[in-house]
Amino acid sequence: MDRKRVVFYALLAGGVLMFVGIVAANLFLEAEVPKGAGWETPPALRICDTAPAWAGPDSPDLDRALAFWRDHGVLIAGAVERGPCPPGCTGVDEKGRERVVSCVPGKLVIDLTDAVEAGNEDHVAACIRPSPLSWGTILVPSTILLDSDELPPADVQAIVLAHELGHCLADRDHVLGPRLLPGLRLNPKTGHVLNPSILKSGWGDEGLQP
Repeated sequence: MDRKRVVFYALLAGGVLMFVGIVAANLFLEAEVPKGAGWETPPALRICDTAPAWAGPDSPDLDRALAFWRDHGVLIAGAVERGPCPPGCTGVDEKGRERVVSCVPGKLVIDLTDAVEAGNEDHVAACIRPSPLSWGTILVPSTILLDSDELPPADVQAIVLAHELGHCLADRDHVLGPRLLPGLRLNPKTGHVLNPSILKSGWGDEGLQP
């Protein structure tokens, strides 16, 4: 084997070992909590008149989702209210698309989604928000239906609400996993509340501790 080939394979092996070392080291590091603009003060939570009952003020699923974030130091102001939500705010969803939605400035609202999100395990619901946060809108379907033979978690409605509250209320993103390179992080592991797939989500809270 000539000298150039030996040097090439040595450099290739070194690069592979370095990459494996970075990945292995990050797997044992505590996930960092991304810092966003956040809310200046905790917002009130309003349920729009058009929202489905499973996401309403008396819903045990909403109670459980709010309790999850309350245990992590993320609060809403006052009691959950129900009322009209006027249209006219433009924000960005989790895929970076601009969306015009019903909203109430200074409050986080839950409203009925359009049919675009239905059936997609990565987009069962959506959080629409500006930056910095001055309002937020969570869009949920009337019924959670997935185009998959795999069954969602039994408490899927509560997890969906907790997931979207994580984005819109707690100002957290999907990428809480280990860092591979500067600016490049993995999504949370299976079982995490912020895993982008509902089929892989759960009540895991790594990186969300107050």
